[in-house]
Amino acid sequence: MICCEAYKNKKNKNFKKAEFLNIYMHEDRIAIFDPRIRINVLEELIYPSIFYSTWRTEKEKIRAMYRHKIRIGKSIERVGDAEEKEKLYGSLDELYLNYVALFGFSSVEVKKCETEVEEEVREIRTYPPAYAHVSGESQEEVPVPASTKWIKARVEMLLAQVFKISYAHMAQSGLTTLESDLSSLERKLFEEPDSQVKAGIIEEIEKARELLLLLSE
Repeated sequence: MICCEAYKNKKNKNFKKAEFLNIYMHEDRIAIFDPRIRINVLEELIYPSIFYSTWRTEKEKIRAMYRHKIRIGKSIERVGDAEEKEKLYGSLDELYLNYVALFGFSSVEVKKCETEVEEEVREIRTYPPAYAHVSGESQEEVPVPASTKWIKARVEMLLAQVFKISYAHMAQSGLTTLESDLSSLERKLFEEPDSQVKAGIIEEIEKARELLLLLSE
């Protein structure tokens, strides 16, 4: 059962925001992508922020929630323990379905929203490892194009900028500019050849977006 009332209390919401920003800024980078932490952030901040946002339609909110569900679901895939993995999938599904139920749409309408999101991300395929292996030959490192390295450097710079402003005031226009820059780099990235580096950059972009969402509320 979702308790959304707590998020109508601005003081409580700001405390939660500071708490999770502290995790993002000071915890080990591996912990940042820990699905347990990400589900907690989803429940405590991201889903409530989306649910109460005034600039999205209700169907846009469902699509936004489903995008986050897909992203965290991918991180759960990397959990080694089968029992823990099943538990995390169950928690994620329950959280998502409980919020979707609050909108009162039919299952057909919800499925349509989900299908639209799946079509958006269909081009993001499973990325091959950084080493190509040809039968009978030793492994050779696949060269990473200079353009991919440039995008990686730019994304890291933007992520560092987001970290820097986490506890400082920034106008909504500034946050919008950062989001626009990330989207521009993401479009360029999709034109790059698949690689482990490219997959890592996509995760960095997603993390920066989650931080921007926390900062914009």
